[in-house]
Amino acid sequence: LQNHRNDSELVCATLETLLNCIDDGTDDATSNGVPACNAVCIRNTECLVKDVGNVGLFINLLEESDMFVRLNTVQLLTVLLGNKSRRLQEAIISTAGAISKLMDSLRDRDEIIRNEVLLLFQALTKGNRD
Repeated sequence: LQNHRNDSELVCATLETLLNCIDDGTDDATSNGVPACNAVCIRNTECLVKDVGNVGLFINLLEESDMFVRLNTVQLLTVLLGNKSRRLQEAIISTAGAISKLMDSLRDRDEIIRNEVLLLFQALTKGNRD
């Protein structure tokens, strides 16, 4: 992703592929309301969030001009949060400028992205007093 940021179609396809690797597509929920996901999705999520640099790259993709890149990025972050919430919360907090970039996304010209970012913030702050 880092090496091909100028090719929005490739970035978008990569984000969609990553999303498919961490989301099994079921709408089942566990008792605490967090989407249930199979063990493969959880392992893939762990691989993505263990490197804070990946989270930083996803946050930086929110500044791209292509609406589908921004949308897929927010959806990817939301699914990552559902799968490994504590780990992703820590990664976002430790990434310089992440919260301000997420806040800037609330002013996006596309309503669907603003709505997705609101859902991301809701999930990000759920169960976290900080």
